[in-house]
Amino acid sequence: MNRPELLVLDAMGVIYEAGDDVAAFLLPFLRSRGCVLTDGQIRSLYVECSRGALDVGAFWDAVGLRRKDVESTYLTLHRLMPGIADFLRWLKKRGVPVACLSNDVGEWSAALRSRHGLESLIRTWVVSSEVRSRKPDARIYEALARRVGIPCDLWLLVDDRAPNLDAAKDLGATTVHFGEVSADGHRHAKDLVSLRGLVERLVDTSPAS
Repeated sequence: MNRPELLVLDAMGVIYEAGDDVAAFLLPFLRSRGCVLTDGQIRSLYVECSRGALDVGAFWDAVGLRRKDVESTYLTLHRLMPGIADFLRWLKKRGVPVACLSNDVGEWSAALRSRHGLESLIRTWVVSSEVRSRKPDARIYEALARRVGIPCDLWLLVDDRAPNLDAAKDLGATTVHFGEVSADGHRHAKDLVSLRGLVERLVDTSPAS
């Protein structure tokens, strides 16, 4: 195994607390605003928006709401994973390069990372709607590789979903399944403490300070 040169973090379920933000936030939020579309219809619209095939304004129109009236309120529902800011500051202090690879709507991703002060802590963000490809499609991983100039086989990639990890592993990445349950064929970090230990062993070569 090559020593990883880049730590790649998923957003939902790793950087942010909710792994399925559609179920946790979007569906209840839309129901509370009177949306009558089925869960399946809403998920389909979200996937199209996060793939870049549907404009975010058109998404809000499709669910029967005005973007300017609801979007900022919706985004306040998202919370950081407890301890992630300290973990990211530790990585930055030790000079560990970090990128985020996320299935998300670009405008929402940008607003959230600005709100939570993440832009100074994570160097590179590749978001599905902006590259028109969602994990586990290989093209989104390849888009990140081009952006950072580091091939996939020099990544340590952390995600909470096995299909995303499988795709990354097929491209040569060292993979970590984040969360209580461990997926077969991947390293496992149940929380940020154990993830930090993995980073120290596999990526970080700087002296403790």
